[in-house]
Amino acid sequence: MKFRLPEISAAVAVIVGSLALTGWILNVPALRSVLPGLSTMKANTAIGFVLLGLGLALPRSTPYRLGAVCAIAAGLIGLLTLLEYTLGRGVGLDQLFIRDSVTVPPVPPGRPGINTALDFVLLAVPLARWQLEWRGPRWLTEACVGVAGLIALAALVGYLYSATALTGLASYTQMALHTALLFLLLSAAILAREPDSPLMIIITQPGAGGAIVRRLLPTMLAVLILLGWVRLKGQEAGLYGTEFGVAMLVLVSMTALAVLTLSSASRLTRDVAARESADARFRAVVESAPSGMLMIDPSGTIVLINRETERLFGYAREELLGGPLERLVPERYRAGHPAFRIDFFRHPQTRAMGAGRELYGLRKDGSELPVEIGLNPIETPEGQFVLASVVDITARKRAEARFRAAVESSPNGMVMIDGGGKILLVNREIERLFGYGREELLGHPIELLVPARVRERHPGLRTEFFAHPQTRSMGAGRDLFGVRKDGTEMPVEIGLNPIETDEGLFVLASVVDITQRKRSESELKRSNEELERFAYVASHDLQEPLRMVGSYVQLLAKRYQGKLDKDADDFIGFALDGALRMQRLIQDLLAFSRVSTRGADLVPTDADAVLGNALANLKLTIEECGAAVSHDRLPTVKADAGQLEHVFLNLISNALKFRGTAPPRIHIGASREDGNWRFSVRDNGIGIEPQYFERIFVIFQRLNARADYPGTGIGLAIVKKIVERHGGRIWVESAAGSGTTFLFTLSAA
Repeated sequence: MKFRLPEISAAVAVIVGSLALTGWILNVPALRSVLPGLSTMKANTAIGFVLLGLGLALPRSTPYRLGAVCAIAAGLIGLLTLLEYTLGRGVGLDQLFIRDSVTVPPVPPGRPGINTALDFVLLAVPLARWQLEWRGPRWLTEACVGVAGLIALAALVGYLYSATALTGLASYTQMALHTALLFLLLSAAILAREPDSPLMIIITQPGAGGAIVRRLLPTMLAVLILLGWVRLKGQEAGLYGTEFGVAMLVLVSMTALAVLTLSSASRLTRDVAARESADARFRAVVESAPSGMLMIDPSGTIVLINRETERLFGYAREELLGGPLERLVPERYRAGHPAFRIDFFRHPQTRAMGAGRELYGLRKDGSELPVEIGLNPIETPEGQFVLASVVDITARKRAEARFRAAVESSPNGMVMIDGGGKILLVNREIERLFGYGREELLGHPIELLVPARVRERHPGLRTEFFAHPQTRSMGAGRDLFGVRKDGTEMPVEIGLNPIETDEGLFVLASVVDITQRKRSESELKRSNEELERFAYVASHDLQEPLRMVGSYVQLLAKRYQGKLDKDADDFIGFALDGALRMQRLIQDLLAFSRVSTRGADLVPTDADAVLGNALANLKLTIEECGAAVSHDRLPTVKADAGQLEHVFLNLISNALKFRGTAPPRIHIGASREDGNWRFSVRDNGIGIEPQYFERIFVIFQRLNARADYPGTGIGLAIVKKIVERHGGRIWVESAAGSGTTFLFTLSAA
């Protein structure tokens, strides 16, 4: 009410005054008087109300203090009118704006009554005081408003009881009914403009006293006025005489006052009981809270603590209650703390205190503890308080210190950034790697360490990671580089680790300089290429002499078979078998070396069509074995079609070769797995024991006798090398006697 009443009252005063002036200008009696036969609002009175309304509505910052000018002008109208009554002669003010010929002698036309003029003076004084921000005694406002309101109330009572002496106040001109109502409204509004005045404090205070005033006083006044009116009307009707009427008025008034008092007391008692119950629950909650809890008033006095506060700070409860909060603040912060407290009470809101800076509390023994403080403003009947929650974060600080020590001593470069890409933490290895001092990096964007050619698109990649954070290596499948302070670049490997904190999501990145690894990989790649070229050349060049040896051994066998002794025939057979086996080994070795050097580009390839080609090549073998081969609809993958066909040929051939007693049953399937396709080749053959799962992919390794299962032992090694060239992996799942499933992955097209 105290925030809206002045504005509403000002608007009503301006509107009613303007309507009355319109009534005088246009000669509309209905606008000058509330009811026919009642006193009219004089033109000067209407002007005064417009001025008072403007003085109440205009802010104090208006140029030329226009609000104060309006208030003073209204006061001057009242003061000059009083002078006219006092001196017994007019100064022309009554007819200055509107000429009024209707009056009651000996009062000149248009002159407001004495009570009206006096109210203008009385209300103009506090209003001008407020507009001019005059720091005079506050009682002056209450005195002026109180007298003005009492005069207006007397006029209203006069109308109610037909007592013209109260409406005219020693003059022939009476105060109009709507004039009295406006004076009462403006009196309350002007009083509400100064909520710090003693009377307003009593009326608006949230305690029991304020409740009694707000509840009891208006009701009591209304009841007394009503009883007086009923008594008067009963006496006028001849129902009783004066003595009986007065006695009944006193008796009924006493009864009504007693009822009102008892009713208000009962309600207040219930309110107090409910408040005490709520206070008890509140204190129980505060007492059992796991955090330290303190309540302070605007002066910084501690009015409530819980046992956790006693434990945290080492004080007994009675040592803190009634004492200043600054007792718990370290000496170095104590001088500036009251200013922070006062500012919070001026702009109260629930918030964490000290965000962005470290806070400490002071124990009784003089030691300090790092704390985190939450502030919660609380409105109570006694006024505003602040409930502060205090958490000892010593353990967290210790953990942070260990974390920083671990980061600082890490052999890798470590850098932490926030969601905006700002560097929050680096270790000494980052300083060494990039050549910057720590102060040159902290608070700067991470793009400072990113080469210029990728710097523009790096924020987008960073934002995408924060949107879907997960621990992973950054830049998988492509080379990453960092740029040093001197502008040189170095190849790096980066691991990203999202970290959730109270302040939000951060990312801790580990940075490793892989210059030496890249150099070693380059040398190894060159060595492997040279070794593959050597293997290819050696395999190619060895085939010719082996073919010649095989040819001559075959001629010996054909010409001398049965002409020499049995040993000679066996020796020739051994030599021929060895030459042929060596030739197959050299051919397989040549195929192994060609996987990396002679492979085609990896392009979208229909695996279903590739499998069809492989099955067509194995058609006769499949029919001879009585095998049944089935498959799913295979997807399109990024592959070298020739090499993928070799994979299918080898795995299906192995399934046919290493079959059991039952007819072979082979199924080729495919399923999606994290952006890749996982292929499977399952059979019902003799199976493989788990200890041999890795060995079967090693070149020239065999698990069975050559006489039982022919072969060179290089087929699965070639398959493994092909799959790895495609960026996938291959493994086996099997058990002896229960069949085997070979699985491998390829990238989706």
